[in-house]
Amino acid sequence: EELGRRHAREAFDLAELQARLGGADWIDDTEFAAYGLGEQEITALRLWAQEWAHDIAERLLEGESPL
Repeated sequence: EELGRRHAREAFDLAELQARLGGADWIDDTEFAAYGLGEQEITALRLWAQEWAHDIAERLLEGESPL
């Protein structure tokens, strides 16, 4: 998140990051496989993205500034 804040071309939006991470479930396995990921790695990546998205969502609900 901090890296995104420092290097985003436009204003960094935590809610947008949360939405993008949540969208990992919608990416077809073949997209990940094109980068050399196997089935277990794809599953782990999706779980990691879901956990991070959930963490961001909780912080946003608690009132953390989205910027």
